[in-house]
Amino acid sequence: MRNKSGTIDGVQYLRGIAALFVVAIHASSMMAYPEYFGKDLLPLEQLGSVGVSIFFVISGFVITIVTLDRDLRPKTTMGEFFARRFSRIVPFMWICILGYNALTYLGTHVVEWGPFLRALVLWPVGELKPNVLWTLRQEFQFYVIFALCMLSGRRALPWLIAWFLLPLPLAVFAQMNPGALTVESAPPVAMLYIFGLEGFANLLFGGGFLIAWLWLRSARQASVPGGLPLMAGLALLTGLAIHWLHNSGASLPIYWLGMTLLSAAVVGVGVLTRPSSGFVGRLGNLLGNASYSIYLIHNAVLLVGLEVFRRLGVEIELWLGWIVLWLGAIGFGVLLHLFVEVPVVRLGARMVDRRFPRGRAAASVV
Repeated sequence: MRNKSGTIDGVQYLRGIAALFVVAIHASSMMAYPEYFGKDLLPLEQLGSVGVSIFFVISGFVITIVTLDRDLRPKTTMGEFFARRFSRIVPFMWICILGYNALTYLGTHVVEWGPFLRALVLWPVGELKPNVLWTLRQEFQFYVIFALCMLSGRRALPWLIAWFLLPLPLAVFAQMNPGALTVESAPPVAMLYIFGLEGFANLLFGGGFLIAWLWLRSARQASVPGGLPLMAGLALLTGLAIHWLHNSGASLPIYWLGMTLLSAAVVGVGVLTRPSSGFVGRLGNLLGNASYSIYLIHNAVLLVGLEVFRRLGVEIELWLGWIVLWLGAIGFGVLLHLFVEVPVVRLGARMVDRRFPRGRAAASVV
């Protein structure tokens, strides 16, 4: 449910929870490198996948409710939409890209110019540094397709739905022809992979779009008790269910349909959830607000922490090392959000407001 500032608390909680899941799994998998701990504390890769899936569903939901009315007619122009998305995402992303590649240079004395330059423009094909930017590459693909179909003046909803569903036939083809459709393929084929199969993002954006349509058409929204604890519990159960589905031998289309339905169900509950009160509610909103910062910089923080452990010869239990790394990455992400991301985003928003003084497509936090 919306609070007085217009944000939806349950969605904010899920953003934070999704970021925590991703950091938890990445910390565990990086600790398993031979030069560090050599063991994986949490061999639950799908928990991180669920975190990313929840991000994509939330994005589909948010972009829809802030740009379209209940009849799916645009409330904003394409120009304002892209201006606000750019100011919200790109300047801070550039800061994180520069910081990550500077840290890499300090450690290796090598600049990987290709991945670095591709990251700056979210180039649709090829490796990016930091590699977590593959999700933002998918986000901007969604923005372009969504804007062309829904904000260009000539609504093309069937084409948008076709793009949402494109991963299913591509997954069938990929399963029947192993290795024929991958991100490492020749550029035209790799583009098809990124456009319709990478992370099955299209399906997940579509799940968010469907939730938004139901939200916009509802005269009143129900109120589900539970707040942050409910969202955390449901997200964890979803991760465990997806882990089971992955290990059950399900086909690729079935696996990703399951991922989409479960992730969308969690977000659907989040949209209707009452906010938690007091410290718990404030913590949930803080983590949700900081989720972008946490996600962008967590790998760099984890690598620095692991290198410190290695070079100082720190002897520490696996579980304790994981907690230190996990909390350190989250804490640093929150600080970066408060002291860098927030000022940068506010400056960008003021600049866009001068061009679009009565805009309604803020979509920065909903």
